[in-house]
Amino acid sequence: MKEKIINCLKSNVKKFNRWRLLYGITELNLENANLNNANLYNANLNNANLNYANLDNARLYNANLDKANLNYASLYNARLYNANLDKANLNYASLYNASLENARLYYARLENASLYNANLDNASLENAMLERITGKLILSVNGIGSRTSTTIYNYTDDQIHCGCFFGSFQHWLKKIKKTYTRYNRHYQEYKRAACYLFWQARYMASMEAV
Repeated sequence: MKEKIINCLKSNVKKFNRWRLLYGITELNLENANLNNANLYNANLNNANLNYANLDNARLYNANLDKANLNYASLYNARLYNANLDKANLNYASLYNASLENARLYYARLENASLYNANLDNASLENAMLERITGKLILSVNGIGSRTSTTIYNYTDDQIHCGCFFGSFQHWLKKIKKTYTRYNRHYQEYKRAACYLFWQARYMASMEAV
């Protein structure tokens, strides 16, 4: 049965999605599945067990991986543009050279994941678990600004994601100064956050270099 599901997924994603919807399949066991180089555009894989799966070079544009388990999965060079990975478990997953532009990773678990050379342009990492990831130095500050949202600082690639803003650290500082007056409460919050992110990132980078 498992092999039939994998073959259906690899050969006809639309048919696979209809099958899940028609029979109300809420969970899928695809552990250790070989989906190398598969075209999984728009695939509905929410709640799927993809632990240890081979998704190298897979095309997962717009795929729904909400709450999927991808622990120890291999996603080398996987294309995850605009994919939904909210609350996904990616502990120890390999995302080397993966494309995650505009991907949603709210509350995703990425402990010990490898993100070497991964593209995180405009990816949403709000409330994601980022402890001990390798390949990227990423820090976050929660509950600041007018939206009390999370600010994500990707020190490795010099990228800040703060609300609708996405850009470099220096451009973020300029945006803050342009938006708020010096004595505004939110200006002070952002100022403290910027100081923390700046010095903490450099401290952590120096420790990694030792």
